[in-house]
Amino acid sequence: VAHGNKGGIEHYLHLMEPLYLTGANLFTFEYPGYGQSSSEQTPTETAFFANADAAYALLLTQLQQRDLKEADVILFGMSLGALPTVHLARQHNVKGVILEAPYPSASLFLADSSATSLPASFILSGNYDNLNKLPDVTLPMLLIHSEDDSFIRVEHSDRLYEAMNDPKCFWRTSGADHGISGGIAKTEGYQPYADKITAWITDHQICP
Repeated sequence: VAHGNKGGIEHYLHLMEPLYLTGANLFTFEYPGYGQSSSEQTPTETAFFANADAAYALLLTQLQQRDLKEADVILFGMSLGALPTVHLARQHNVKGVILEAPYPSASLFLADSSATSLPASFILSGNYDNLNKLPDVTLPMLLIHSEDDSFIRVEHSDRLYEAMNDPKCFWRTSGADHGISGGIAKTEGYQPYADKITAWITDHQICP
């Protein structure tokens, strides 16, 4: 699980809680300069990719120790977490990818008036491009976004969905805003949210 831009892992634990209801084992990681990592580290695109690669290497070690299969891994990225998730999805042959409320690229996002709280380092340190990388991802993908997201508009996911390869599903919901307090899992309800994700994991042809 790759979390969003605001806060660290501790701020997103309640949004990961419904994922436990799917019966999955969860593995999450922190970004440089976020949460418990050093405050002296500045988030950069290069650092995000290196951090994701290191986290995935650790995940593989844990899978081996627990006699679990890499082929059963689901990559999950929320908001900013789409960046490391798409990066990993281009490299590894896992079961599937879930993106919740992602953005297409820094330039397209910053052109949107909703992008008012990004740090300067986010703007200056790279392209933060998911849109142009998605055609390289051949894994099954589930895209989740609320029409009432006021920070990353659902139209951004429309563009991402067009760039995705089949098999793909778009769970376009409503009533939820972006981020920690009013996310999709809270507005849908933890169990219904988990049930829809479980159904997709079981059969990638079933869209929520």
